[in-house]
Formats: sequence, C-alpha cells, structure tokens
Amino acid sequence: KRHERISMDVVQVPKNEEAATIGELRSDENVESIYNDYTAFGGFTPNDPDFNKQYGLKKISAPQAWDVTKGNKNIKIAILDTGIDKNHPDLGGKRVGEKNVIGNGGATDNNGHGTHVAGIAAAAGNNNKGIIGVCPECSLLAGKVLDGNMSGPVSGIIEGIDWAVANDAKVISMSLGVAQDRSVIKPLEDAVN
Repeated sequence: KRHERISMDVVQVPKNEEAATIGELRSDENVESIYNDYTAFGGFTPNDPDFNKQYGLKKISAPQAWDVTKGNKNIKIAILDTGIDKNHPDLGGKRVGEKNVIGNGGATDNNGHGTHVAGIAAAAGNNNKGIIGVCPECSLLAGKVLDGNMSGPVSGIIEGIDWAVANDAKVISMSLGVAQDRSVIKPLEDAVN
C-alpha cells in the first residue's frame, strides 16, 4: 500500500521470508530506509465509578473558553482509535466521516475507548444528557485504527492520519502508543509532521 504524502510503501512479506526481503530491499538504490510495522495499543481507561466526573474541564478553563466559542460544525476533530458509537446520545449527528483501516465495515466502536475519547473532545453540550465535550459544537471524523482489543498496525495509523488530513481535520486525537522497537516511530513521526 502506498502512502504518497510521506513517500512510504507498506510491503507485506510472507512469514519466514522477512530477512531475505529486507536484504533485497536494502540493496535497492530506490529504497531510503526500512521499518518494521509494529502493533500500537490504546491507552488504559479505568472503570472507577467516579472517573466520568469532569474535573479536567475546569482544570483547562473550558467554561471560560466557552464564553468566547464552543467551536462550530466546520471544525473537524479526527478520533483515530477504536471507532465511535454512532448511536451514542451525546455524539449523535456529530460524525461527518468515517474510515475503517483495520477491516471491513464502518467505524463503529466495539470497545468503547474511541467513543469515550470522542466524548471528551466533542460531546454535545447544554442538552440535559451525559457530559459536555471540550469543543461541544465541533464535528467528528471517526477513524477506526484499533480493533476491539485496542491494537492495530502502525501503517494503519499512518493511513488514518492521511485520511484525516485529506478530510480537513483541524485536530487529530490518537490515544495510543508503540512499545516495540523505537525505529517504527520515524514513519509515524513523518506522517504527523
């Protein structure tokens, strides 16, 4: 798969042929560098009963910011995570695009983490439901880059970033990390830059 924006190709290699393929690619003068496509994992969400109390909004002075602006539907926030529940009462109608890079189908959340993150970013406000997001009038792009076990390939995250940029996201939220060989960070960093 080609990622034109950062001039990167993702090559799938048959099992037990990795070393030979890497050797061939290293000898090719058109290949600048080679990186393994490690798996990224989403962050931990505690299940404490009081976790959903939103002390963070006061900490970042969101109520004072809302006196100036609550955002608007033209501001798109891309949530690259486990997807977003399109039937969530505080997020209904906010999704203006979706992309699933880890399988077939839409970007419906089968874990809950992506929906949780989307709520923090843009849950509707002043509607007598649930919580209020930091940018309650902003729109959401739902990028499913992590599966129900909160894992997915770094190349999929890069594809999600490219999709978000192509769809005019003003903010990209990625609550995930890579614990393996740090060399995989370079292509991810290139995509972010």
